[in-house]
Order: sequence, then C-alpha cells, then structure tokens
Amino acid sequence: MKNPLTYLRIAFLSFFTICLIALLFSISKGVETDIFSILNSHDSSLLSTLTKNSASTMNILCEGVDKNKVVDFAKKYNSKKGSRPTLKDTLKVISNHKDGLLSCEARSQIERGETAQIKDAAISQLFGFSPNLFSVKKDPYFLATSYVLNLQSNNTSGWNIEDGLLINTDGTNHFALVSLDKSSLNPLKILHEIHGDNSSQRDVKIWAGGAPFHAAVSEFSAKKEINVLSFFSVAICLILGIILLRSLKFIPFLIVALCISFIIATSLVFIFFEKPHILTLVFGTSLIGLSVDYTYHAFSMARNKNISSVQLALAKPLTCALITTCTCFSPLLFASIGILQQMAVFTIAGLVSMYSCVMLCGHIISIKSAIEEEYTQTDFPFFFKAALILVFIVSSFGILKLKTGNDLSKIYVPVKFLAESERRILQCGHSENSRFTVIKASSVQEALEKEESCNIQGLSSIVPSLKKQKENAKLIEKLYEKESENFSKSTNIKIQISDKNNLSFLEPKHLENTLVADLIKRALIKTDKAVYLVSPYSPSTPFSIDIQIVEPRKILTDLFDACSKETFTLLCFSFAILLCFLAISFRKKLFSYLLPSLLASIATAGLLGYLNETINFFHVLCFFIFVGLGLDYTIFHLSNPSRQMKKTVFFSFLTSLTGLGMLAFTSFSVTRSMGITLSIGLFFAYLFSSIPAIKGKENFSSSPWYKQKEQSAGKIRLLTMWYIYKFLGKNIMKAVCVPVMLFIYPFARPAKEAIKKYSKILNDFSKEKKYPQTFFSMFKHLLGFALSMADKTDACTLAKNLPEINIPQSDDSKEFLELIDSGKGVMVISSHIGTIEVFPAARGLTKRDPHVHAFKQLGHNAIYTDILSSYMDSSKLTVHPVEDIGVETASIMKDNITNGDIVIMAGDRISATNPNAVLKERFLNCDCLFPKGVFVFAKLMEAPIFFITCVSTSWDAYEIHISKHKGELKPKEILASYVKFLQKEALAHPLQWFHFHDFFKSQLQEK
Repeated sequence: MKNPLTYLRIAFLSFFTICLIALLFSISKGVETDIFSILNSHDSSLLSTLTKNSASTMNILCEGVDKNKVVDFAKKYNSKKGSRPTLKDTLKVISNHKDGLLSCEARSQIERGETAQIKDAAISQLFGFSPNLFSVKKDPYFLATSYVLNLQSNNTSGWNIEDGLLINTDGTNHFALVSLDKSSLNPLKILHEIHGDNSSQRDVKIWAGGAPFHAAVSEFSAKKEINVLSFFSVAICLILGIILLRSLKFIPFLIVALCISFIIATSLVFIFFEKPHILTLVFGTSLIGLSVDYTYHAFSMARNKNISSVQLALAKPLTCALITTCTCFSPLLFASIGILQQMAVFTIAGLVSMYSCVMLCGHIISIKSAIEEEYTQTDFPFFFKAALILVFIVSSFGILKLKTGNDLSKIYVPVKFLAESERRILQCGHSENSRFTVIKASSVQEALEKEESCNIQGLSSIVPSLKKQKENAKLIEKLYEKESENFSKSTNIKIQISDKNNLSFLEPKHLENTLVADLIKRALIKTDKAVYLVSPYSPSTPFSIDIQIVEPRKILTDLFDACSKETFTLLCFSFAILLCFLAISFRKKLFSYLLPSLLASIATAGLLGYLNETINFFHVLCFFIFVGLGLDYTIFHLSNPSRQMKKTVFFSFLTSLTGLGMLAFTSFSVTRSMGITLSIGLFFAYLFSSIPAIKGKENFSSSPWYKQKEQSAGKIRLLTMWYIYKFLGKNIMKAVCVPVMLFIYPFARPAKEAIKKYSKILNDFSKEKKYPQTFFSMFKHLLGFALSMADKTDACTLAKNLPEINIPQSDDSKEFLELIDSGKGVMVISSHIGTIEVFPAARGLTKRDPHVHAFKQLGHNAIYTDILSSYMDSSKLTVHPVEDIGVETASIMKDNITNGDIVIMAGDRISATNPNAVLKERFLNCDCLFPKGVFVFAKLMEAPIFFITCVSTSWDAYEIHISKHKGELKPKEILASYVKFLQKEALAHPLQWFHFHDFFKSQLQEK
C-alpha cells in the first residue's frame, strides 16, 4: 500500500498542472492598468461608468501660432483612425433627417412671427455667395444649412468643428484636438511618435492625454519592475539562504517551489477575476519573501532527521503560521474593492501552495543541513529592553499626529509629460474647472429633454430631442404656410413640402459615422440600466436625483475614504478572527502571541504620524501583512526558543523585508507607499516578536559549554592566524591577537558574564577563607586566553618558538618525572585552568619522550581543533574523540599506559554525549557537577593518577603544576582529590580560568 503522502503529492501535482493550463489560456486577456479601476465598489457606479466611457479615448492636442501647421499635424494623427467620415457623409445623414432641425436664431424668429425676414434672408443667400448645403427644393429657407453652420457656435467651450477636427484659439495660439480610439492603436508607439515630433521641431507643441496613455506607461513600468524586483528579490533571498544554511542544496527546491506557488496564485487570480489589476502582480512579487520563510524553517529543522520527524517538527509552527497569515487576509475576500480581493486570493493561494510543497516534499528537504549547532536560549541585556520600551513609547506618541485621508496626488502620480499634457488640454478648454453635469435618464430622448429643460448647451444643442424637433417641425410648417407662395413667386422655385405624417427626425444614433461622432461618444453613455448624458457645468443648473454636478476629484476622494473605512473594518474583523484562533490554539498564552503584533501596529502607526503620512486604505492594507508576519515570528520563537530558531527567524525577517520592501522602489505611488509602510511595520513586528521569547529565559552564558558556539572562530579567520604563525612566527601571531581581541571584546558578552560570575564566587570564597581578593580585568582575562592559543599552536605543531617550561619541585612532580623516565605510563586528569596543550613542550625535561594520548570533544565547534589536528605531529601526540569512547577504549588505553604512554583527559567539563552521567562535588562553596566518566575511566586504568595544570608565568614562560591522587581508586575519592587541586590552582591563578560558560549554574540546570 502506498504512503498517503504519495497520493497527496499526486493530487497536488495534478492541481498544479490544471492551474498551469488554465493560466496559459486565460493570460491572453491581459491585465488592468488604470489606477482608478480598482474602485469597482457598488457606490462608484456613476464614476465607474464615466471612466469606462473615456478609458479607450486618447486625446492629442496640437498647439502653435501658425494655424495651418497646427492643422497639418492634427490631420497626421487624425489619419490614424483609418477610413474617416467626410463632410459629404455627414451632410447626407443630416439631409435625410432634417425635418426637425432649426438653428436657435431661426426658431426664435419664427416664434416671434418674423417669417418674412427668414424668407428675404433665404432669397438673398440664394442669389449671393453662400451656397445651400442641401437641395433648395428640400431646404428653400436654408434652415438645415443654418443649423449645420451654427453647430460650431452651439458647441460650448469655444471649439469649432472643421473637417472632423476640433479647432480653438486663445487669440495668440491655435489648438487642434484629435481623439483616437486605442482599440486598433498602440498608445506607446503614438507617445514615441509624439516625442519624436516634439524633439524635431518647435513650431507646434504636441500634447498627449487620456487614460490609454497613462495605462500604457503604467503597464510598461509595472512589467519592467516585476521582472527587476523579482530578480533582485530572488537573488537576495538566495544569498541570505546561503549565509543562513551555508549550503546550496536548498536552491533547487526553493526555485521550483516558488515557481509552482507563483503559477498557482496567478492562475487562480486570472480564473476568478475577469481582468486582474497589474498592482496585484506587482504586489505578488512580495510573495517571494513570505514563502521563502517556509523553506528556511524547513531546511533549518532538517538536521539529519528522517522524513516523518522533519514533518512533525514543522507541522505545528508552520501550520499555525500559515493559518494566521491566511486569517489576516481572508476578510479581504469579502471586500467590495476588487484589488483587495485579488491580493487576498493571490497571497492565500501562493502561501498554501508553498506550504504544500514544503510539507509534501519532505524527502527532498530532509537533507543534512549546514546548521549543526544547537544554540541555547538567549536573554537581552537590560539596556536593550529599556531601549525597546523607549522606542515603543516615543513611536506611539506619533499617533497624535496621525492624519487620515486620501490625497489623490499621492495615490497616482503620472509621468511629467502626461501630467503637463492633461493640464494643458484642460486649460485650452478655457476653463480649469473640472466639474461637469451628468444627467441620468431611462432613454436617450429623456436625457436630451432634461438637458433642454435645464437650458444647458450640450448635446441637445447639436441633436435636439425628438420633442423639440417635433416642435420645430410645426414651426417650419407654419413658416411654409405663410411664406411658400411669396418665395415661389420671387424665386420661381417650387418648394417640396414634406409629408407631416412621415417626417424624419435626427437622433444621436444616426450620427455614429459622421464628423460629430466623437462629440456624441464623449457626451452620451449607455448602460444596461440607464443612460447618462455628460453636459457642460452651469452654476444655474438645478440639482436633483437625476441631475448631478460631478467633480471627479471629490468623488474619488470620497470613494477612497469609504474604502479606507471598509479596509479598517476588515482589519478589525481580521483581528477578531485571529483572537479567536489564538485563544483556541494557545489559551493562556494568548497575550504572549498577540502582544508583539499589537505593539508593532501601534509603533508603525505612530512613526507614520511622525513622517506626516496621510493614512489611506493602502496603508491599512499593509497592516494585514505585517500583523500576519509578526504572528509568524512569534509562533516560531515560542515553538522553539533557541538561538538556532532566532537566527532562522531573523533571516526570514530579512527575506520578507526584501520581498516587501522592494515595493518602495516601484514607480507607482501606491506600491511605493506600501513598501515604506511595510518596511517600518516588519521592522517593529520582528523587534517585538522576541518579547515572549526573552521572558524568563536563560543567559547564553548559562548554557552547557557544549551548546555554545566559539566566539569569532570562523575557519578563514583561524587559518589566517595559522599562516601568520607559520610564516611570521609565534610572537607576531601573539601581537596580532591584541587588536583582534579589541575587536572581539565588545561582542563577547557571554564570556564576560561567565567571568563576572566566576570572579564573584571566587572572591566570596576568598573573603570567607580570608585569602587576598583578586582584581579581575575581563579584557586581560580574554587576552590571556587568546595568547595561550598561540602557545598551544606552537607546542602542538611546528614548535618554532617553544615557551620556557618549568616544573616546580615537589614530591608529586618528582615521582611523576621518575615514572616517565623509568618507562612507565600514567593517567593524567587535566583542567581548563591554564593551557594543558602546552604540556608537549616539556619533553626536554625528561629523559624519555612518551607518546601522549589526549581525549578531546571533536564534534562540537571543533574548528580550531580540526585546523590544529591537520598540522599536528601525530608521532608524538594522538588526539582521540570523546564521542568514540567505549569499553574497548579503556582496554586499549590501559595497554598504552602499560607501554609507558601518557593518557590525558579533562576532568572539569561534563560530557556532551552523556550530560546526565555526572558526580556532584563542592567547589568554591558551590555544588558543581563533574563528568563521572572521566573518574570511572581513571579507576579502570589501574595506574598512578596525576592532576596537572600548565599555567602561564610571563609572556613566553609556563609552569607545570603536578599533584598525585593518593587515596583509594574510587571515582568519588578521585574526584575529591581533583577538586581540592582545582580549587588550589583557581585561587593561585584566577586569571587563567578558561571556562567561558557559567560553570557554577548551567551544569546543575542541565542535570
């Protein structure tokens, strides 16, 4: 039977394949680039309708002193429409529907009864130089001609219609406005052509405006930014991963998982939304930083574990992190703002996909991680905690300066040329007032009638309503009744009178392919539910439900305000859901999990207040993100409060900061503002997420010695010191140790804490016994250790400059030397007082050079030992790993002692492989633990047992202090003698105590 995970992997792969196929078919519909199209809420139907109407219109304004040149350039761009309607086509349409057309002047004259004047004017025109545009028999009184000639004056704002172009002048400059539809044109190519014309000549200035130009530039910038930001995000995340894991093995998995997650998220957005917004995909690049966190945690936990153990270790914290992040975004699915829904779908789908990759592909992840050390819990110094509290207090006061609102200039800032073009096009309309009237009606005719009733000179001045045309037809009939006979007598022209029961009136639909088609398209908007007529603004326009004075900027600001309130409501709802989830999952620890995100939100809002940022709904959206991430950091901190986890969370924070912070470098004001807010929020979220983890935790220095990492013990640094010794000698190496220690000293806090604790205990003991007090210099203490490393390097390897060795005369030392000279072996128990590794330099003090067998912990932080071993003279010294000690080891060492060798083991450090095998003994008035195995091993040797220290007496001189165990060969007895000797040496050489962990506390706690 197959493993259930196999079926899940097959299902996930099948789902990915379906998403990939769906994406290939749906991506062709493209993306939305209009910044205001994101406001597709129910309250924005009017503005949405208006913007959609103008979304495909490109305006090109040609400006210059020479009218002919202006018109020539305008015709050049107007020709891009392809086949264009001519004046003849327009006149033909009007001729077929002229029965109700009257100019304002003619209508007024007929109403006043001045029909004779109309007849006389028509006769004069008939025999003058102004030809009739229509058949004289059908339009004897030049009524339709007068209507056409007065179209330009009927159109408000001063624009004239000349050969399909809108022409205007301000007295000095002439303007020609061309409107193009983007459906068959490339806005970017037209912009490029406009820039070329502007740079090649100065007689005519060409401006470009309209949504398609803005959208094209935005889309081009967004696509470029997506590629660049994605590349840099991935690159930085990979670099951080290599630094964290010190391995390249995670890269293939990470790249594959990212691709799968990105494809699934993108495909679902294209499936669920008709046309996703480009901002969603720009925002989607932030998924890189979010999802890489999961991979980091997976690889950092995969430390030679089998598949099930890795998945088990990941299951709870990773699942909780996923649920909290998805919970933060889930309320956005119910937002009325489309882009919020898109971002929620993208983020949730992407994170769930990455989570699935990590959990289902344990057989790939469960490789040997580069992180081998078990780091212990750490505490932060008081000044750090105080600084953290101070930062929060100061930041929170910034909330008093916080402002809310939606400044449109900060939401979307067009490129300079387009911004100048929009202003110039508006100014050339002889008005910088962007307000206009919108009339809502159930039909086109009703809209025209309402416009006429308001006395607005808009579309109805070009195409009167049918009601008004019927009134005009009656007036024309009245004119004919009074003047037809006299006109025929005067001109000898027989007038063709239209059948009043079969009149043809002009409607906007008849002009769709004429020279005034652009004007009608701008003014008349049809939807499934209503018809909207866009008319010029007039202060006298009466306001009603169906007649509104529209100011787009104010409407947009109101809409953004409503969106901000809705988003803030969703954020509160998200917090409520999170509160329930955390209460169920963590119960009494609820406050510990929630506090960091709450503090981060307050501090971020306060800092934005200090920066004079006006909070809009895009800022509020950022709170969803860093609240979720802050909870992730807290969950991982509390799930495993070790330094290893802290390091992983720190690098996860850096990757998230990279992915989300990159938004600050985009050209969109919205995403740039989000990037800045997210950078601040993530910083505080990470900073405060450590609060629950540091509460009541142990000092780093309190951890057992084998769980501590060597300070500044990088392989490259130690090799550098080795080559300095090899080529320049030991004294130069020692001299270099001084500046090196000056650099290390500020960061050696654990070691300094351990020394401080040791000095207090030692001086308390000395005071009780009335011994002299010792003044401790921490720097001198640490420098002494560094210099001792130079001496033991020389003693164990090249022996270029061996120190002067002296053995004070005593009965024990005399017996020890006699045993060596007589060819007998001994068992030596050393300590970490002084430098036992200098012992091989004392060979010249004996007649025989015995072989030395030294036991050392090699599996933990053995960088220095590894380097030393590679250059060690193995003919004189053999180093055995403590990890490999077994029953056979005792037998072999016993034989070696019989053969006259020396066996050395340290008796003051508990075993890393078996930390519970300990013996307790009083040392400096403290109960301390010592390794039981060492003293049992010494008993098994059945040989003389000596305790030895090698202590430094000057720059290049050492003394070897020797004491023999004279009691019974029992572990407790041997330990008692050893501790007595150790206590004596500590009092005599306090600054050569090289235990840089809490010797007096951590061992008991470990027990």
